[in-house]
Amino acid sequence: MSEGESHTGTGSAEEEDHARVALCPVTPEPAHGLVGIAELDLTGPGTAEQALGELGWRTLDDALEDPAYETAPDIPECDLISPLGHFTYLDGYVAMPFSYLYTIGGELLPDDYWGALPGWRSEPGAWRAEFDAHAESVVRLMTDRLGPAHYDIRRPKYAARYVTWAVGPNVLVITQRPEPISYHQFEHAEIVVCPRTVEGGHFPGGPALRELVTT
Repeated sequence: MSEGESHTGTGSAEEEDHARVALCPVTPEPAHGLVGIAELDLTGPGTAEQALGELGWRTLDDALEDPAYETAPDIPECDLISPLGHFTYLDGYVAMPFSYLYTIGGELLPDDYWGALPGWRSEPGAWRAEFDAHAESVVRLMTDRLGPAHYDIRRPKYAARYVTWAVGPNVLVITQRPEPISYHQFEHAEIVVCPRTVEGGHFPGGPALRELVTT
């Protein structure tokens, strides 16, 4: 599905069978752990990796020694895996996808990739409503912990949403958006923790964030 195309969830039976929403649930424990990470100065080398390791995140190599991954399909090239199976990325920030909206078939995703991964489940025939509901449940979880978000910004043209909280020296973001590596073949929802002090960071705080995601 290329950029600009959409799936309504009301097509033929064959189309419905190809539609998927995958989820690795975000429970209070990893959510609160990421809030704690957001209170740290993440600009130091290895700070995020060490802190997440203390919360039970494993390196990719360590996680792959788990028998649960022996029959799993190709594992994403991530930096860490959460105790629940979230593939987590570190690059001056922390990014933890927890849901994907996609279709199976074709060269890019010939099989139900995420549904076969440990800790994940996929919902055949699910689409936008289910994907939005998963993200909204995490927004509620963070709202219970942090209070109302500072920004809840939507970009309908790009099917993107950014819900943000300023936490310590960082911004914590729950975002839904096209996954760029896939040439917009699917979308993902993720939690991101990014330092506000990093020039050119993915999610600068305050007015700069609003300008970034509304232009």
